[in-house]
Amino acid sequence: MDKQRRRDTAHAWKEGRKSRAGIFRVACTPAGKAWLGVSRNLDAQQNSIWFSLRHGGSPNREMQAA
Repeated sequence: MDKQRRRDTAHAWKEGRKSRAGIFRVACTPAGKAWLGVSRNLDAQQNSIWFSLRHGGSPNREMQAA
């Protein structure tokens, strides 16, 4: 593999790994509440929220109780 092809391949790999930043909303239908937040990586944020809620480690006590 020549040098330019290697650079192009590395660049394509890095572009594919970019995270999506944005605003997210967590809704609790039974409680009728919703929480908003901002994240640099929306894909990882969802996993983080559900994991912390299931294991009781959420810093948001109101969300944990709901």
